[in-house]
Amino acid sequence: MSKQHGRARERLWTIVAMLAASFAGGAATNLSMSGGVQAQGTAGVVTATQVNLVDGAGRLRGVLAGSDPGGLASITLYDQAGQVRSTFGVEPDGTPLIQLNGPNGATRLRATVQGRDAIVVAGAEAEGQGLFGAVQGRPILTLGDGARGRLQLHLTAEGLPRLALADGAGQEAASLAVGSDDMPQLALSAGNRRRAVLTAVGDATVLNLGGSTGTRLVAGVAEDGAPSIIFLDGQGAFMASLGEVGNGRLGFVDAAGEVTDVTSR
Repeated sequence: MSKQHGRARERLWTIVAMLAASFAGGAATNLSMSGGVQAQGTAGVVTATQVNLVDGAGRLRGVLAGSDPGGLASITLYDQAGQVRSTFGVEPDGTPLIQLNGPNGATRLRATVQGRDAIVVAGAEAEGQGLFGAVQGRPILTLGDGARGRLQLHLTAEGLPRLALADGAGQEAASLAVGSDDMPQLALSAGNRRRAVLTAVGDATVLNLGGSTGTRLVAGVAEDGAPSIIFLDGQGAFMASLGEVGNGRLGFVDAAGEVTDVTSR
């Protein structure tokens, strides 16, 4: 019995040892796993005012700065020649900025958001430029020669389309627009004054021609198809008109409404 008890006790201790080893192994595994998870969940934090990135040859290729020489919090990337090629940053007043440069370092594209306005400018400052954006909630496209805008396409405050062309002095020379009543209008200007305006109203077409003092002649076709020409004086007052006066006749009508000359077909 004692031998059997001894063997039973040995088997019991063997089982206890196995269980203990099993628990110990499990505990070790749990500790190892929990330790690994804890290490992975701990984020490393690096605090610096500037971080420089270099390539394998030691050349500076990027700078992350809390405040760069221009005062921006920015990420700046360089080419192999050391030229700044792109900048993404935020100006001191909170304005975000994206800037892309050419090989000579000149800005070729600049995008920014100021309040509600978003603007993208493409092209160098001294060369032809194109601007696209939304100003005061309205889209706008402008093309310039480097010194002044020469073409502008935009929507008015009423949401109506308008295209304007400028002369070498930056003054509007021609425009094409659609009015609030869906009336199209083509205008020509010189010396900052309207000289010709062509428009269509319903079934009628009207052309206004003017000089330095204002409109002097109005030509058009009425809704009934009748053509006419109206002459105005320097103050814009009616002088005479030329048009159909009935029965296939063409006549001049003076300011009093009298037919002064009649020509039969």
